[in-house]
Amino acid sequence: MKALQILEVKSFMGKLLIHNMFDQFLLSELTMNTFNKFQVNGKLNLDFFTIEEQEAIGTRTHSKWSEVKSFAYSLVKGSKTPLSFHITLMLGKEQIESVVRNAGSSIRHEQVSGLYFHIKYENAKLYIITGTGLNIFTMDKTLEHAWDDQVTNFLRKNELAFVEE
Repeated sequence: MKALQILEVKSFMGKLLIHNMFDQFLLSELTMNTFNKFQVNGKLNLDFFTIEEQEAIGTRTHSKWSEVKSFAYSLVKGSKTPLSFHITLMLGKEQIESVVRNAGSSIRHEQVSGLYFHIKYENAKLYIITGTGLNIFTMDKTLEHAWDDQVTNFLRKNELAFVEE
């Protein structure tokens, strides 16, 4: 797990809410504190969809960030900054398999419950906290370190300045 403070909040928010930088992630949850507290659980409610839509969704269990970000943007646009927010994004199953394969860890992808990207804004500071969820207990931190490195490389590649806390 790494905690990274984002130095340019406005630039990050533009890339998160307007551009497509984070569109490949799935939404685990979103909590936005403005004039009300808004909470979104990213887990798909398959009963809402037609059979054809369910087939198109396939095995995906959560909304794509691209499907929800306009709602998140509608909550923060305007002249007042939110009091706080917390957005948890995660990788899809295929992306997890790729990270596990490239990590060289003894952990198998079936043992990974999630690779997470927590975005936390509070007291005018924005943080990203990486997270690794496993279905097993292990002392092997290879996957965790690989995920931490992948997140920091992702931020650098997209020209987002940060400092490690």
